[in-house]
Amino acid sequence: MNKFYFSIAFIIFLVHLKAQETEYIVFPENDTLFGEVRLPTSFGKPVYKDFIFIKKQNDTIEKKLYTYEVQCFVESGKEYLNYDNNILKLLISGKINLYECYVTKNYINKIINLLFHEKTIKRNKIRKYKRYYLKKENENPIIINKKHFKDTCSEYFSDKFLISDRISRGVYKYKDLPEIVKNYNR
Repeated sequence: MNKFYFSIAFIIFLVHLKAQETEYIVFPENDTLFGEVRLPTSFGKPVYKDFIFIKKQNDTIEKKLYTYEVQCFVESGKEYLNYDNNILKLLISGKINLYECYVTKNYINKIINLLFHEKTIKRNKIRKYKRYYLKKENENPIIINKKHFKDTCSEYFSDKFLISDRISRGVYKYKDLPEIVKNYNR
């Protein structure tokens, strides 16, 4: 029975060690720090805040890093990019990369409330909405919003006439962006 528990403990140790090898943070100077990367959580779900945690290999103390200090990082096999102090999660990789970013509306409402001294915000109602970003190699990501989807994307995908034409005719909608990027990258 002891051999069984030892085997299980050894497997857990190896999985933990492998996770530390594949998780890392890249700084703007292209220095890389390997270790266990963790996003802040709320009720067990990752929260896209302005900081992340890393525990270096053979270390017991977690270090808090602010996103402006980090260029990109990998956590649990998922790639993240820091752009304009927003944490962008990589959804699709290829000639064009598709990222998503969650923005909290309550944060924006608080700023408006402070600016205009209004008390119209409903307390304890935090809503998140998703923003998509597109990025070609060696270019900065661009925000894709629903309002300007047709204009922005038909121009962005203009080198593939069929995709660009479907976007401008309204066949493809904002919600189809992951499908559009997959078709483009084929």
